[in-house]
Amino acid sequence: METYIRQIDLKEFETLHKECILRDFPLPEVRPYKDFLRLDRDKRLLINGLFRESERLLYASYLFSENRRCCMLDYFAVEPQFRGQGYGSLYLQMIREELLKNKELRAMIIEIESPAMAEDAVEQEKRIKRRDFYLKNGAVATNLHSFVYDVDFDLLYIPLSGNYTEEELASDYRKIYEHALSHNFSGHFFMN
Repeated sequence: METYIRQIDLKEFETLHKECILRDFPLPEVRPYKDFLRLDRDKRLLINGLFRESERLLYASYLFSENRRCCMLDYFAVEPQFRGQGYGSLYLQMIREELLKNKELRAMIIEIESPAMAEDAVEQEKRIKRRDFYLKNGAVATNLHSFVYDVDFDLLYIPLSGNYTEEELASDYRKIYEHALSHNFSGHFFMN
């Protein structure tokens, strides 16, 4: 059976938002659906999924910087019944090839909940496993951290084309959030 990436339109995403994002992400990290409508109108949003035949294996959304030199992996989740089967890694390989077609796009930013700030050993292990998953799939660790939605994040990125400094990454990340949120952005950044 063929596995492929397909774009998800806003009508399909509205259902996905209600049923899956609320299931897969902590409530403080879930933005209102209306924010996605605005981002789509502003041409700063991409939503897609990995499919086998007509069955969705995972979904992902990306927010783009205004200058289009980077995107941020916003939401990314494998459907529960397909977790641990390699679909997340396959998707990251496939989407990287797709993103490389855009020569202006220099990096895909990834934020992960900071393992160092986990409340307990079990949560820390989950966060380390998530970080290692991205590193195994081509992400590069940075010295950048952020505090958004009352959550501490470590920032990684997948290089696409050209050089991309941590200063550029921090600047683009902040601008993505400033545009993405329908209310004032209150996150902050720090470097090791």
